[in-house]
Amino acid sequence: MVALDNTTPLDESSPEAREWLSTLQGNILKFHGRSHAVHLFFAFRPEASVADRGATLRTASAYVTSAQTQLDQVTNLHANNELAGLFGHLALSASGYRGLGRDPAVLFPEPATMDPDEARIASTFATRMRDTGPADFGDAPGTWESPYREDIAGVLILALDDPAALAAHVAAARHTLEATCRVVAEETGHVVRDPKTRKGIEPFGFVDGRSQPLFLRRDFAGSPPATWDPFAPLGLVLIPDPAMASDPRCHGSFMAYRKLDQNVRGFRAAVEELGTRLTPPDVERAGALVVGRFKDGTALQVAGAPQGLQEADNDFDYIGDPHGARCPFQGHVRKVNPRGSGPTIDKAGHRKRRLTRRGMVYGTEVPVVPENGPLPEAGVGLLFMCYQASVRKQFAFVQKIWSNTPTFPRGNVGVDAVIGGDGIRYCHAWPATWNELDPVAFEFRSFVRVLGGEFFFAPSIPFFQQL
Repeated sequence: MVALDNTTPLDESSPEAREWLSTLQGNILKFHGRSHAVHLFFAFRPEASVADRGATLRTASAYVTSAQTQLDQVTNLHANNELAGLFGHLALSASGYRGLGRDPAVLFPEPATMDPDEARIASTFATRMRDTGPADFGDAPGTWESPYREDIAGVLILALDDPAALAAHVAAARHTLEATCRVVAEETGHVVRDPKTRKGIEPFGFVDGRSQPLFLRRDFAGSPPATWDPFAPLGLVLIPDPAMASDPRCHGSFMAYRKLDQNVRGFRAAVEELGTRLTPPDVERAGALVVGRFKDGTALQVAGAPQGLQEADNDFDYIGDPHGARCPFQGHVRKVNPRGSGPTIDKAGHRKRRLTRRGMVYGTEVPVVPENGPLPEAGVGLLFMCYQASVRKQFAFVQKIWSNTPTFPRGNVGVDAVIGGDGIRYCHAWPATWNELDPVAFEFRSFVRVLGGEFFFAPSIPFFQQL
């Protein structure tokens, strides 16, 4: 069978891998790739029986696209220039498992021993994000949108390039779910592209989705990286499906979801003000200091000015920048992926925390050219989703121990300048001149607000078939 501790990329063309991938849901090892997606968050109706709830999910699982089918669709797209068909993904919360008569604490036990930092984290899959988020992430669930204060059982994601055709599928899926569920929230995500580069961007205008872990042989070509290898073993993102212990083919993944509203106007104004404090004044480098990359994706670590997005730009670490003179420690990408930053070099320890991100932009007023016209203060942002093998060891760890801790990775560098808590204010020190230790103090608060979230598990496809 396919091993989770593999040391080389999975050969997805082998018969063994193809059989295994047919039991795994898509979107985990690779992004589904569609331009539009609707996320249906649902709660079980209290009067529905466990058996009827299971029957509804078994019917809804007909929408689920396997990882193997997803890869075949990509192959056909490249070979025949054919648009991929409807994509579906179905994940359950701890409440969803309870509603099916399964105890999530028994199915997904936490390890008895863990390192001291992990022991500080309350969040696990078996807990609700709104219950542990205040302590772990600085969340304020009382201000969340009302659907995310309900007992969400699961989410069905449907994605397609044609928004009109997608709407018809969504209507049919809602009808299926409504047999035993209430759809409490419908969130629509889009891929937003820079009009010049056609690269996907997020609402602040920066290239999104860089530095992803890669799992499959098809994702590797050319010379191997010299400094930072994107390869990850399957065990970074997958665990055996505990409800299908009798079938060793079956695996699943934990998904952390957060709706993140972005104040684009406030962010842009703060970046412009920071830019006036630099030597020489430079708004583009100011934005790169905050994010850790220029808008085009070029890493601040490797260039003092935008150089144009190159794949090799991801082959770097921060060993040559031990004091944050190029990329400050509070820069977002350095906080969430430190690549061995800090007093001790621990690349292996940092690599095991990596997240597989699959978020999409929401909102219809996303400014692809922020300099033109009024900028939104609310109503746009990210439907952030990431997959991992452990909520506590990965997402919760990265958010609490790295992003929200002012002393990580060293000294008193401050919280993550982009996602460091909900509205946390912190007076960071920024390098005025690229690659010089000439800090300038500037208060940069988070312009990202959490509107809701939950932990889910994406089980194997056979799990739904046996309900």
